[in-house]
Amino acid sequence: MTSPAERPTASGFTLLEVLIVIAILALILGLFASRGGDHNKTLTLKGTGDALAEDLRLARTDAITHGHESSLSITQTPPGWTRPDGSPVAVPSDIAISVASTRAFGTVATDDAVRFEPDGSSTGASIFLIQGTRKLEVAVDWLTGRVSIGSSP
Repeated sequence: MTSPAERPTASGFTLLEVLIVIAILALILGLFASRGGDHNKTLTLKGTGDALAEDLRLARTDAITHGHESSLSITQTPPGWTRPDGSPVAVPSDIAISVASTRAFGTVATDDAVRFEPDGSSTGASIFLIQGTRKLEVAVDWLTGRVSIGSSP
């Protein structure tokens, strides 16, 4: 028989240790949650820019694939765009859209539509998505129809 002094002690955590770990985790979570607002707005702006760029690329692909002109119309009030199939896309209410330039072979177009030709070229555009002090540019090269996304100062 073993004496009480020779028995192994129960292993585990004390209540105090568990409470300290929970308190540390709550502090870390609080730090991340307090930064969440700006981060979510940045993600919203980036997601809207990605969606616009994707729709522009689809319009270009449609023009090349089917051999006809395809266009995407930008609307500033309410902010959004209309896809080539006619379906509208609205952007979040805190994001504004500005078309800085729309060019067709050196001449400024009269509307805010980006048109793609069957050869892949386009009217070109610099479309800005503005959210507070943040600005994101979705650019369409007029010669190649290439769509790119970048931050703007």
